[in-house]
Amino acid sequence: MIPTAPYSAPAPYSTMYDPEYQGFMRGGVKEITRLHASKGKGASSRDLRHIRALYDGEVAYMDHQIGRLIAVLQEMNILDKTVIAAMADHGENLGESGRFFHGDDLYQPSTHIPFIMRYPEQIIQGAKIDQLVQSIDLFPTLMEITDIPMIAGIEGTSLLPLIAPEAQTAQDMKPGFLETETDPSVNGNKLYGFTD
Repeated sequence: MIPTAPYSAPAPYSTMYDPEYQGFMRGGVKEITRLHASKGKGASSRDLRHIRALYDGEVAYMDHQIGRLIAVLQEMNILDKTVIAAMADHGENLGESGRFFHGDDLYQPSTHIPFIMRYPEQIIQGAKIDQLVQSIDLFPTLMEITDIPMIAGIEGTSLLPLIAPEAQTAQDMKPGFLETETDPSVNGNKLYGFTD
């Protein structure tokens, strides 16, 4: 399960963050689509808080499953020899500016994603990178960590110089390219953007 619509984590995660809610929101795809099309009309601020709580429950459920995997790796005594990388392919709009879902805008809730790596032999514990990194940087980073020669023509830049114990404080990174699937509000045209 990944945190995306429908927001339907199993119990107890489905009610973990909003157990007293008595309204009509259930987090289904049709419901979220309707909210997106109407820019949230018909939903109270309380309903929108519940939508966010349902999403948070999905995140907590996924976190629990990752915890189970880490526990098994630890039990097998291979956790510190295993590269763990977790990344989302998109963010999620949860009512910001009347937007829901993802894929048809370039606002931060849709484009800012989690990107987490763990490998104690080569990555500083707790290191945070403040500069722009992109999903295309994962493959080159994994290639360098595992000492596999890079394939010619691959886009992206290894992040190891930023997260290794002898890490530099900055690195020349390319600006990020962004694009949407389609946006009905602009007659189906794709949106493109750059960020750095």
